[in-house]
Amino acid sequence: MPEGKITEIRNNLRLASDDELQQELGKAKENLFTFRYQAATQQLVDVMQIRRERKHIARVMTIQRQRELERGKTNQG
Repeated sequence: MPEGKITEIRNNLRLASDDELQQELGKAKENLFTFRYQAATQQLVDVMQIRRERKHIARVMTIQRQRELERGKTNQG
């Protein structure tokens, strides 16, 4: 994926609410399951979709964790 596209995705995720991030995570996990199933049955054309989806899941989870840590700092400080 071009760097500009990744930056755009990252910025869109940062602007999303917590609920939207949770929905995005669920959707991404479903997509990953589908891709793995298609790969197992040799129906998946582009195997890089699995890797891209795993990275997308990691991006969403990272933003969720960053927000969790930020909330912890504001509660302590």
